[in-house]
Amino acid sequence: MSTRLDASYWTSVKAGDYISLTDYQSFEEGGAGGLDYNVKDVRRIGILDQDTERVIAEYHVHDLEREGKGRIYFVVVKVEAEFELRVYYVPQGFLTGTRDELIDHGHTWFFLPPADPEDFISSDLEYAPYPDVPPIDENGKISRREYSFAGFGHAVYGTYRRGKEEVPVILTEYLTAEEAMNPLLLIIEEQWIRPDGSVPEEGGLITPLLGCVVQPESAEVYPA
Repeated sequence: MSTRLDASYWTSVKAGDYISLTDYQSFEEGGAGGLDYNVKDVRRIGILDQDTERVIAEYHVHDLEREGKGRIYFVVVKVEAEFELRVYYVPQGFLTGTRDELIDHGHTWFFLPPADPEDFISSDLEYAPYPDVPPIDENGKISRREYSFAGFGHAVYGTYRRGKEEVPVILTEYLTAEEAMNPLLLIIEEQWIRPDGSVPEEGGLITPLLGCVVQPESAEVYPA
């Protein structure tokens, strides 16, 4: 039987299970008992080596819900036998949507500037190694921090299965070296390419997430 120190304990979580969080931020919000969340959805994203198409890492993204609270994301990152647990959320003021939708609302900080700002296709834009992240409100304290590529050091490509469909994903990880409750930034872009191989000009669906690492002893799974 696997324990919280085993990757298999976390990678076997399924929709309908419950995850209890007792990390510092959960204590701050929920008191001594922490917070319990229902697992609404699980995306098991396999990151592919672009040369061999071998899976070199797994990102298990769990959409968690708690009545009266906003959605958060419990992410298990697994590379070979090693794993790391993270908790993310969509910060106030950050938007989700296609590349076109975010750019129309002035959220251009994800990307390197186009050669011609008046004439470009959003799907052609590359993720910036040092994004100009807007000020972030953490518990009433507004701070602006510098972020840079983390993880693999560049955007990586993968897929997850939704029924019979393979959903293509771009994952881009960033980290700030400054002191922060949530120093991790993860950009998830889904459906950036169509099944026929064509690329939609409006770009894929982007979800920007801010978060932190949590220790295995600060989380527990209660199967449905």
